[in-house]
Amino acid sequence: MKNKKAVSEVVSYVLLIIIAVSLSALVFTFLKSQISTDKPQCPDDVSLIIKEYKCDTATNKINITFQNKGNFNIDGSYISYSNSSEGAPKYKLNISGKNNDISSSGFLYFGISVPTSLRSGESFQQEFDYSDYNLIEKVQLIPFINDVKEGLLICEKRVLIQNINNCE
Repeated sequence: MKNKKAVSEVVSYVLLIIIAVSLSALVFTFLKSQISTDKPQCPDDVSLIIKEYKCDTATNKINITFQNKGNFNIDGSYISYSNSSEGAPKYKLNISGKNNDISSSGFLYFGISVPTSLRSGESFQQEFDYSDYNLIEKVQLIPFINDVKEGLLICEKRVLIQNINNCE
């Protein structure tokens, strides 16, 4: 008689463990379906180009006109340059005449005093200083969008590298 009672207790513990494990598996699969695993990304149709540039070799400044050729607004761009035609641009291109943290970090927000988005088809002109290395051969643009929900979206797939001529 005692052996039968001990078996029923073991069976009840096994059933409790099975129920607990199956409930935790159900909760896990439900929560996994509720959480988004997608990383926020830039839209595919983002395109920022250098429409034109003019160099002032006496002062080591370059005036660049940017144009949005895509279908989405662009808030700014990370800009770097190279003093060699070999390799990727690695030096930050600084906004001319500004000595604050943002302008010396290679980030350019479009707009004059207040950052505004560069709409499709619009152009924006800015002067930069490349006097750190006295020569500019390449410029690299990485556009970014400041999304309200997702934050800063850097468009890594839309990098533009343009060779610069006659800027010695």
